[in-house]
Amino acid sequence: MSLNNGAVRLDPGLEVLSLRLAEVDTPCVIATVISAAGSTYRKPGARMLIEPDGRITGLLSGGCLERDLREHATAILASGVARTVTYDMRADNDLLFGTGAGCDGCVGILLERALPDSRVAGAITTAATLSRAGIKTAMVMIHEGPAEHRGTRLWRAAEHELAAPPLALACASAIEAGSPEEVRWVDTSGAHAAWIQPVLPLPAMLICGAGPDAEPLAAIFRSLHFPVTVVDHRPA
Repeated sequence: MSLNNGAVRLDPGLEVLSLRLAEVDTPCVIATVISAAGSTYRKPGARMLIEPDGRITGLLSGGCLERDLREHATAILASGVARTVTYDMRADNDLLFGTGAGCDGCVGILLERALPDSRVAGAITTAATLSRAGIKTAMVMIHEGPAEHRGTRLWRAAEHELAAPPLALACASAIEAGSPEEVRWVDTSGAHAAWIQPVLPLPAMLICGAGPDAEPLAAIFRSLHFPVTVVDHRPA
C-alpha cells in the first residue's frame, strides 16, 4: 500500500511514548519489536518504554515477556549498549518465562538506552511531530553491527545523512511503498542489519454534527491521538 494512496497507521505508540519521554528526566530503555514469526501479541514496530523503577509505558506481550524485559533493561541501563533479545515460544512446552504464554511464535526485540537528549528519544519525538505535519519519515532500527552503530535513528525522505547507500535506498523505498523493509549491508566496519519502519500518518477523523453525541466520540478519538475536526452548520 502506498503512502500516497492514503495509508495510515492505527497504532499511536509513537505519540504515547513521546509524551512520556517528555516527562522522564532519567535514563530509561526503549524496547522495539523488530521481527515476529507465527502468532505473537505485537508485531514489528511496537514499542515499550521501561523506566529504572520498573514502570512501563506500552506492552509487547500479554504480560508474559515484560518481567524478563525489565531484567534485560537493567543490564542495558548499566552498559549503555543496544542489543537484541529473542523469545521463541514455538516449543511444545507452554510454560515459558514462568507463565503459560498463549502465543505460538518467535519475536525479536531491540533494547536500547534512552536519555532525554538521546538519538532514540529524539527520533521518536520528531517522528511523532512530523507525522502530524504529514511529513514522510522512517524509523531505522540497526540491530546487527558494531555496538556504536546499533540503535534507532530517524531518516527523512529529503535527507541522505545515512552513509551506507543500501540503507539510504532501503529507507527511500520503504517510505515510497509505505511498508517496512529489512536491509543488510557490509562496509569497512563489518556486517550490518536494520529494520526500517515508515512512519505513516494517523487517520484524520471528521465528525459531522456537533451534537451531544459528538462529544464522547471526539474524546475517544483524541485519546487515541487521532486528529479530530468537528463541523456543524449551526453557529452555536
